[in-house]
Amino acid sequence: MAEQKDRASPSADYPSGPFAYRDLELAFLTFYKRNQRLKNSLSWRITFPIRRVPHYVALWRAFKAQLTLAAHNIGILCRQLDRQSPAAVWSDLRLCARWPRQIQLDYHRWRQAHPVPPLRDDEISSRKLLVLLGPEALSSPHLGACNESLANQRGCNVTVAPLASTVIISHERYDAVVWLRMAAILAPDYGQLACRALVGKKVAFYADHDTRISSVLYEDPFFKPAFSPELLRHVDFLAAGCAISPGWLGRQTKWPAVGLTDEILHAELRRLSPSEVVHIPLCLSHLPASAPRQLAPPGVTSVLPARSLEAVSEARITVIIPTAFRGAYLSTLLESLHRTTKAYRDLLDVVIITCDPPGNGEDALRNSPLSYRLLHHDHDFNYAVVNNVAARQSDSEILIFLNDDIEFHDQYWLPDMLGLLQLPRAGAVGALLLYPDETIQHAGCLIGMNGGVGHIGVGLPKDTSVGQGVVTAQREVSAVTGACMAIRREVFVTAGLFDENFPLSFNDVALCLALRDMGYTNYITTRSRITHHEARSRGYDDTSRKYQINREHFLHARTCYPGLREIDPYYNPNLELSQPYMGFAPLSHAQMTFAFRARTSGCLVLIAQRSDYDPTVFPVVDSLARAAAAGSIRVLVAGEHETRFSQRCRTVAPTNMVGSADLAAMRSALLDAHESTLILDLRLLEVMEGIPPSLPLLGLAVQDGKTFLVDLFGRRIAQHEARGHVSTDIADLIERAGYSSQEKA
Repeated sequence: MAEQKDRASPSADYPSGPFAYRDLELAFLTFYKRNQRLKNSLSWRITFPIRRVPHYVALWRAFKAQLTLAAHNIGILCRQLDRQSPAAVWSDLRLCARWPRQIQLDYHRWRQAHPVPPLRDDEISSRKLLVLLGPEALSSPHLGACNESLANQRGCNVTVAPLASTVIISHERYDAVVWLRMAAILAPDYGQLACRALVGKKVAFYADHDTRISSVLYEDPFFKPAFSPELLRHVDFLAAGCAISPGWLGRQTKWPAVGLTDEILHAELRRLSPSEVVHIPLCLSHLPASAPRQLAPPGVTSVLPARSLEAVSEARITVIIPTAFRGAYLSTLLESLHRTTKAYRDLLDVVIITCDPPGNGEDALRNSPLSYRLLHHDHDFNYAVVNNVAARQSDSEILIFLNDDIEFHDQYWLPDMLGLLQLPRAGAVGALLLYPDETIQHAGCLIGMNGGVGHIGVGLPKDTSVGQGVVTAQREVSAVTGACMAIRREVFVTAGLFDENFPLSFNDVALCLALRDMGYTNYITTRSRITHHEARSRGYDDTSRKYQINREHFLHARTCYPGLREIDPYYNPNLELSQPYMGFAPLSHAQMTFAFRARTSGCLVLIAQRSDYDPTVFPVVDSLARAAAAGSIRVLVAGEHETRFSQRCRTVAPTNMVGSADLAAMRSALLDAHESTLILDLRLLEVMEGIPPSLPLLGLAVQDGKTFLVDLFGRRIAQHEARGHVSTDIADLIERAGYSSQEKA
């Protein structure tokens, strides 16, 4: 009864209203149990065929649509008999006319609903392009279609030459150089967008691509991440087109006398930093149907979980293993460590830390094949605290954090991790983890998944080709799990260790986000086979109490780490966030337009319409109203209920301050705003998910009639070090917003 009373009366500090997650989780568990009883009943099983009728109708409609598309596709090819020989038509037929069940209608429908917005006529200017074709493009049977798309570039005078041609010497005459390794068909605005992107210190430009089956049917889109040099070593996401700055190309002195090759140019592009490369998340090029689905780099025959830098470091390595001595998992881990680290045996320092009494671990460690140090932490278990304690008692240069339910099956994992740690500005390095049934448990962490953070690739086969091989490729990621993580000690200390405010979850993600804010890059290696017996030590979070704790920790993490609200740079915004790489996201026309068209100057202010505003805030409202009336800013007031605050807003500026019905409309206003700078009331943090990190966003707080601004994006390092608000006069708000916008540009 005491437990029920505690559940029914949440503490005063617990979120109320729409954030009453405790009651929501209890209601969900009750509904789940009732639903299970219903599905086990006899009446449910008897009526099953009747309830399946809509499913069969949907299947028939999909099959009919596939047949219609296939017939239309074959008809287009047959009508080409007047222009092509029967042999050529038969070749196209073999490539394009597949069984109707194999046509991918999901992307076809998404592409129809999200057409690429064209540039306006007033945005087209006269440009000169140099297109360099690689040997594979020159020998392709689709070279004619490629040349036709080059001739149709809007406003561009195009010169086509082989990659090895000496025409590259006169690079000053061109606005951009386009490198086509494969015979891709470019969108009419590709040249204009490339020239607009290659300004200032920008060196390269690339966009997404798909596969052209016919003039009406496209499939297999490759929605690419932000520029990732390590991923480019294993998956060639530039094969369908890449624009290069002529100035950068002319400054290179390493070109051989015989001319360029695909391998040399590809290797030089991998040396670029992400800040020098522009990516537009729109499908602006199309590969022929005969192109391979997984694009290997030049000189590589296939895309594999690539070998990392096989560098054997002489640095000391400390392996930290928190444990509660449950089951035989710790013994299995120690045995696999002993078996797979023979080349590093003299460098390893294994530290086992536990919160259990000293005598509990004797049986589990009696037959350990490795030498170890056993530490006892006489407090309740806190994953962040015990790892920090063990790290402080070690002086090794490299730290490796392992869960006690990890099992290694080969010797590649340690040299791969050490090799990635030797890259410049390397942060945390994780690993591809598998369930015991050989499906993926962790292939990196995705920021924004289901509104929070999730693992990529869960449940997929270990050799999956989802995402054109990106999921199983060694690459850069925003965050990795702490179940198997390596990091340099100096980097770990600089980032402030694990955040001890998160005892069980989010501490590893918080560390990775802090590293990313400091300019470090996190990686994941995928060659080794590592099994993670997930949650076998402490159990799953399958109770209402654990759900509640996790939710509270997540809400706190979203407040402390603004990176949790950003778009993940290593995940394409066209992809759906609930199931990574398995679906396509619904985007507005404004969001697609902002991919290549800069926002206009101006400032949008969103203010929460809440009843707890006191009269001292009215001078701030009056100041905002005067700025809105002058046309320098646009103000939106969020909230469903009329308050004294909203009445004041409508009184002082009824035509400029617009009320919104719900938070969803506020979020749409943020995403689709045409202004270059956004100022958001800190009471509306729940609407800022998915805002691009390149867009200046200032947090607005009002207290005792004073305005406080917090830079939510950009200078986050200072915010992590000192979370206090910076006071500023409301009259300086517009000037501050304009300064932030110029600084971002």
